[in-house]
Amino acid sequence: MRTLEPDASFYRIRQFAEEAEGSAAEFAHAMDRFGAEPGDAWLPAADEFNERLAALRGELAGLRGKLSLPGAARKELAGRVRTLAAELAARREALRGSILDSCPPLGELTPPDAAAAAVWKEYKEAAARLADRVMERTAVQRLARRAYDPVGVFTLCQPQDKYLELPRYWEIFPALRDLLYHTPLPRLGGHTLLGHMTEKFRERVAQGGPADGLFARFVEGVASKDPALRKAARKELELARRASNEEISKGAKAGDFEKSCGIWGVWAGVKASLSEPDPARRRAALCALPELQFSLVTSEFPGECVEFIARALRDTDGMVRHKALRFGADFLRIQRVRRPEIVGTIESVARRLLSETKKKMPKAAAAARKLLKTVDWCREYDSRRGAVPDLAAGDGEAAGREVSFSIPVRRPYDTVFQFKVTLTGSRPPVWRRIQVPGSYTFYDLHLAIQNAMGWTDSHLHAFELDGGPRPLRIESPYAADELFEEAADFTTEAALSKYLGEGARAVYEYDFGDGWLHNVELEKILPKAPGADYPLCLEGRRACPPEDCGGLGGYGDCVRLAGGEMPFEDEAENERLKDWLGDWDPGEFDPGKVVFEDPRERFLATIETE
Repeated sequence: MRTLEPDASFYRIRQFAEEAEGSAAEFAHAMDRFGAEPGDAWLPAADEFNERLAALRGELAGLRGKLSLPGAARKELAGRVRTLAAELAARREALRGSILDSCPPLGELTPPDAAAAAVWKEYKEAAARLADRVMERTAVQRLARRAYDPVGVFTLCQPQDKYLELPRYWEIFPALRDLLYHTPLPRLGGHTLLGHMTEKFRERVAQGGPADGLFARFVEGVASKDPALRKAARKELELARRASNEEISKGAKAGDFEKSCGIWGVWAGVKASLSEPDPARRRAALCALPELQFSLVTSEFPGECVEFIARALRDTDGMVRHKALRFGADFLRIQRVRRPEIVGTIESVARRLLSETKKKMPKAAAAARKLLKTVDWCREYDSRRGAVPDLAAGDGEAAGREVSFSIPVRRPYDTVFQFKVTLTGSRPPVWRRIQVPGSYTFYDLHLAIQNAMGWTDSHLHAFELDGGPRPLRIESPYAADELFEEAADFTTEAALSKYLGEGARAVYEYDFGDGWLHNVELEKILPKAPGADYPLCLEGRRACPPEDCGGLGGYGDCVRLAGGEMPFEDEAENERLKDWLGDWDPGEFDPGKVVFEDPRERFLATIETE
């Protein structure tokens, strides 16, 4: 469990309490979904857990409307919060074991099909690294088959301190979810959750109704000449996709995937549109593909996506082939992270298409060649990136399986990039001069800028580079679910050396709400100095603005207040801002006090809060 220092600030105490309350509330909700049987031995312990949770919530309720506390009161509060959090963590760990012990033995349970057998095997191998009996395959399946709502088991079996064991626990989450979806469940008549979900989707599509309505409105809106209607149609589909993703991740009650039925109906409509005689409607239907890219369709039913790609690339309409090719390329780049075998599957599809269309359909053959280029790019890129450590074999960074959108690794380097980072619009300017390893990615540079400036890495970020008519935008991987347009790259994937040369400039944007822009100039590329430990902060001027102060306007108010002026007419407002700022001094900066975090550790910690 994360620790709370005795002299922690008021803000840190509240943050710690909120994190502990959120984790405990999630576990309590999982117990409710699991369901209790009369006489279950773990029920008294669950009652004690809920009592401690209520006490912690009472402490949080007492903090509402407060911006600070006197020193003695703050220390007393820290002690109470620390004690409650520790008691909740200890009771959670005991409950995990006692709830498992209340479940009947698994008996002779066999995989229902080849896909389930592969999932079971993968999970067993992954769980062997953890040395956690509640996370063993048979234990998870005992919990799932006993639960009233099996999706709640996803949270129930996770330990309190799972994130301190990263990447051991984080890397097993996709396999855990797959295991729950591929385990036969007595409450579903022996069907798996995935099979039940598929059957429910197809029944709903066959019946018509809301699913058909969403797809029909999307096609009508996108085909409209009115920009407002086109925008509204895309927005409705985006909201439906988000609601479906939330439903899938949190689990539908009793397997009722009502919101996801709408997305499945859109997918069914997109597939059927390939037979639509009206080319305008066919193209309009395929405009849904980018939104479906981050939906249950691609994550849970990759086989359906592969079949669609193979069929759509044979279409005689060039626009249909273009949209299908883009969908296929993005599908490959994203899904290979979770399913490395998808690279070989897409390659087989593309080669078969090329062989069958080379003479009769040269344009379809050209699309196949482009898809094969994406396959080659993925393989070359993954081999260049290196691998996530194989934890069973030790800590070596060269072992393990290749992943993308994943955990940063240390790479050897001989050169050092020197940047000057200036906060745009700050007067006098707030700036830093830093040196970082030449092997850094843009994510690593993002973290170095955060540490050198004094930000807290609490918001999304992006880089923009001059790319001709349109800037190249390199996005945070955490923003992938929110993107309307394809990013040029993602910060975890993009090497600085690929995009930047000496003298190059980029714009680094942090916190899209406050809109902090930084001018980033690559001043020099230098040889690595013997014995030097990079990154380094060489020099800089002035303190970073307080996080969440409201952009440049709010920063100006903070500077005036710190200088003795009263930025607001309301005296109470000035006092609240003064309490919030504490001892912040806009002119203070010491490069010797900059502490650079390890990109790998920071990335894993960020995943916890996303």
